Amino acid sequence: LTRISQLSWSDAQRYRVFQVLRGVRAAHPNWPARALASWMTAHNAHQEGRDTLREQALKELGTFLEFGLIGPFDNDQGKGFDAVYPPEETIDLKAEYPTKTLPARWRLTYPKDLRMKVNLGALMYPSRWRVAYGASAVKVSKPGRYSLRISTTGPIKAWVNGALVFSGRRLGEWHFDGVSVPVDLKEGVNRILIKAANERGSWTLTARITHPDGRPVTAGVLSTASLESKPVAPSKATKPP
Repeated sequence: LTRISQLSWSDAQRYRVFQVLRGVRAAHPNWPARALASWMTAHNAHQEGRDTLREQALKELGTFLEFGLIGPFDNDQGKGFDAVYPPEETIDLKAEYPTKTLPARWRLTYPKDLRMKVNLGALMYPSRWRVAYGASAVKVSKPGRYSLRISTTGPIKAWVNGALVFSGRRLGEWHFDGVSVPVDLKEGVNRILIKAANERGSWTLTARITHPDGRPVTAGVLSTASLESKPVAPSKATKPP
């Protein structure tokens, strides 16, 4: 599927590709394969202005995280990836932090891509050699093991309820669900923080929560919550996979 997405299609081939993707979305036994087909459908439908098909395909992917954003912070020659900036210690939505350029403040509203991608390159200035943070909250009625699936263009760290669950400095180009992290979510409001680093070029971030096998989680079990909601007690720090 990834190879297909990199090719140029004629009109006849495009119709055939959409038919193949529809079959994969509906019946493939592998849930990540279904998800990739849904994402490819949404992406290409968006480019063609087929809004209804785009929304239908995105709905099949379940719960995407809605981020509050803050940044950019300095990442000169990649040093910012391991630097501990204030959002890693506390999420204070009213706080303001000095940077080398303008003060950094939390942004809860901003222009959003209709494919659920957060274009950090357009939202952060400057964007070269910088890091930014995305904070989100999800409300869970059935505690247990889930999967945090992240699509990004550069190095990232991720925390769930204050515990570091993933750190990856050497990531390749953007792939849908390119990072899959097993996470334990508690009943109630769980906070998720992602640190995204950039050197040059495009800078985007997308994340969603699924069952461990990639199945989407139903709205009655997991839903997005306000960052201002009272979160569950912080988890004990563990070494990320």
